[in-house]
Amino acid sequence: MLRKFRVEWKQLYPRLDYNNGKMFCLWCFEYSNLSNALSSFVTEGCTNLKIDRLQFHDISTGHDVVKAHLCPKQHSFETTRVHGLTQDFTLSVIKVII
Repeated sequence: MLRKFRVEWKQLYPRLDYNNGKMFCLWCFEYSNLSNALSSFVTEGCTNLKIDRLQFHDISTGHDVVKAHLCPKQHSFETTRVHGLTQDFTLSVIKVII
Protein backbone atom coordinates (compact mmCIF):
# COMPACT_ATOMS: atom_id res chain seq x y z
CA MET A 1 0.00 0.00 0.00
CA LEU A 2 1.42 3.34 -1.04
CA ARG A 3 1.34 5.97 1.68
CA LYS A 4 0.66 9.57 0.82
CA PHE A 5 0.76 12.86 2.65
CA ARG A 6 -2.58 14.05 4.02
CA VAL A 7 -3.23 17.79 3.88
CA GLU A 8 -5.21 17.65 7.15
CA TRP A 9 -1.97 16.78 8.97
CA LYS A 10 -0.89 20.40 8.46
CA GLN A 11 -3.95 21.51 10.45
CA LEU A 12 -2.96 19.19 13.31
CA TYR A 13 0.72 20.15 13.06
CA PRO A 14 1.00 23.71 11.65
CA ARG A 15 4.82 23.61 11.92
CA LEU A 16 4.85 20.68 9.46
CA ASP A 17 6.24 21.24 5.98
CA TYR A 18 5.85 18.81 3.11
CA ASN A 19 8.15 19.11 0.12
CA ASN A 20 9.18 16.64 -2.59
CA GLY A 21 7.65 13.66 -0.78
CA LYS A 22 9.31 14.48 2.55
CA MET A 23 8.01 15.88 5.84
CA PHE A 24 9.98 18.41 7.88
CA CYS A 25 9.37 20.08 11.23
CA LEU A 26 9.95 23.78 10.56
CA TRP A 27 10.62 24.52 14.24
CA CYS A 28 13.21 21.77 14.66
CA PHE A 29 14.77 22.50 11.28
CA GLU A 30 15.24 26.17 12.17
CA TYR A 31 16.50 25.40 15.69
CA SER A 32 18.43 22.22 14.93
CA ASN A 33 21.00 23.24 17.53
CA LEU A 34 18.29 22.75 20.20
CA SER A 35 16.49 19.81 18.63
CA ASN A 36 17.69 16.35 17.73
CA ALA A 37 19.84 17.23 14.73
CA LEU A 38 19.85 13.57 13.66
CA SER A 39 16.05 13.37 13.33
CA SER A 40 14.82 12.86 9.79
CA PHE A 41 12.33 15.70 10.42
CA VAL A 42 15.38 17.98 10.73
CA THR A 43 17.90 16.53 8.28
CA GLU A 44 16.84 14.88 5.03
CA GLY A 45 13.09 14.85 5.67
CA CYS A 46 10.87 12.03 6.89
CA THR A 47 9.64 9.81 4.05
CA ASN A 48 7.65 7.51 6.36
CA LEU A 49 4.28 9.10 5.63
CA LYS A 50 2.36 7.83 8.65
CA ILE A 51 0.57 9.85 11.33
CA ASP A 52 2.36 7.92 14.06
CA ARG A 53 5.69 9.34 12.83
CA LEU A 54 4.30 12.86 13.32
CA GLN A 55 2.92 11.96 16.73
CA PHE A 56 6.22 10.43 17.80
CA HIS A 57 8.18 13.49 16.65
CA ASP A 58 5.72 15.83 18.37
CA ILE A 59 6.45 14.25 21.77
CA SER A 60 10.17 13.75 21.18
CA THR A 61 12.59 15.36 23.60
CA GLY A 62 14.28 17.42 20.87
CA HIS A 63 10.97 18.86 19.64
CA ASP A 64 9.90 19.50 23.23
CA VAL A 65 13.06 21.53 23.92
CA VAL A 66 12.44 23.67 20.81
CA LYS A 67 8.79 24.13 21.80
CA ALA A 68 9.87 25.28 25.28
CA HIS A 69 12.28 27.75 23.69
CA LEU A 70 9.69 29.18 21.28
CA CYS A 71 6.62 29.11 23.53
CA PRO A 72 7.83 29.28 27.14
CA LYS A 73 4.48 30.50 28.52
CA GLN A 74 2.51 27.85 26.64
CA HIS A 75 4.92 25.04 27.41
CA SER A 76 3.20 23.28 30.26
CA PHE A 77 4.51 21.00 32.95
CA GLU A 78 2.30 18.26 31.48
CA THR A 79 4.21 18.36 28.19
CA THR A 80 7.56 17.82 29.87
CA ARG A 81 6.15 15.05 32.07
CA VAL A 82 5.66 12.96 28.92
CA HIS A 83 9.42 12.49 28.99
CA GLY A 84 9.65 12.12 32.77
CA LEU A 85 11.39 15.48 33.08
CA THR A 86 10.50 18.52 35.10
CA GLN A 87 10.24 21.93 33.51
CA ASP A 88 13.22 23.12 35.56
CA PHE A 89 15.34 20.35 34.06
CA THR A 90 14.20 21.18 30.52
CA LEU A 91 15.03 24.85 31.00
CA SER A 92 18.44 23.98 32.40
CA VAL A 93 19.11 21.82 29.32
CA ILE A 94 18.22 24.78 27.11
CA LYS A 95 20.61 27.03 29.03
CA VAL A 96 23.43 24.50 28.65
CA ILE A 97 22.80 24.15 24.91
CA ILE A 98 22.62 27.91 24.35
